[in-house]
Amino acid sequence: MPETATRLLPVSKGALRQFRLGMLERQKVGSPGRHLQRRRGQSLEFRELLPYRVGDDVRHIDWRASMRAGGMDSPDRWVVRSFQAEDRVTVAISIDDRPSMRHLLFPDEVSAGFVGDESKLLIASWIAMAIAEVMREGADVVLLHRLFQSGSTSPREVSRQEQVKQVVDEWSEGPSRLAIEELRPKLPPASVWIVVSDWYCEALSLRSLCAAMATARTGYRRILAIDIETWGLELELMRRRHGGRSREGSPNRIVGPRGPRDRVRLKEKDLETVRATIEAHKQGLSSFSGRERTVWEWPSSDDLSAETLFKKRFFEDRELMDLLS
Repeated sequence: MPETATRLLPVSKGALRQFRLGMLERQKVGSPGRHLQRRRGQSLEFRELLPYRVGDDVRHIDWRASMRAGGMDSPDRWVVRSFQAEDRVTVAISIDDRPSMRHLLFPDEVSAGFVGDESKLLIASWIAMAIAEVMREGADVVLLHRLFQSGSTSPREVSRQEQVKQVVDEWSEGPSRLAIEELRPKLPPASVWIVVSDWYCEALSLRSLCAAMATARTGYRRILAIDIETWGLELELMRRRHGGRSREGSPNRIVGPRGPRDRVRLKEKDLETVRATIEAHKQGLSSFSGRERTVWEWPSSDDLSAETLFKKRFFEDRELMDLLS
């Protein structure tokens, strides 16, 4: 069990209701959201095979069935899969809970607005809680998925913030691996997949995850990568907590792995190396720019608590609102 239990949402249900009304309003003005497309028959639940007609989506051609009909080289013998509209959409939320996400940012700063449990995982949990509450009004399906795990736990269906809290609080720390296979069967065509992480995972896992998101785009699935970025804040906290700054502006010494007596001297070039490494590592997300990626940057501000950050970013995130509309 985590040392600190996850808090429930810092926003009211009335505020979430207003967020949902904003989603519905965007549908009315023609914003290309999921529910609007579903009403146009693009939420794809397989119905039957039909002969290919000019203008059909070539992505729906069933090449195996076409080959059996002897029509691989003859379009008039191609066969396409037809689909029927369904009433509900599936929203899968994959949360990264590795140590870098659990790291407490303000463990000693318990004051007005701060509780001491502020972490990237807390923000990710609140995102899942808010989505569960918002989508429940439309009777949609919300699945909570643990992105890295040691076993093979299936995604859990959640419809209330209390259920999200219970699931996240059950996750224990330990060795883990990227666990996408458990989610694949739960992502039907026209579903939504949201991945919340700081993207500090090893390069192989990042490439595998990006490849899985690219594959999931087929079948009209929509993807959103939420990047919770805290490097600027963590740098400022290091400078504040560990003996001031050198003339270069970097922390003189920070506490090393063996405790306060084991202090490591950092130079500005070391910090620049860290920044450049993080930036280069995240280039793997470059294919998910624009509407498929949104960055939640936690600025290095003394008064920006987790609650303030969440309230500001969630209700202003147009990519997220468009995705869920």
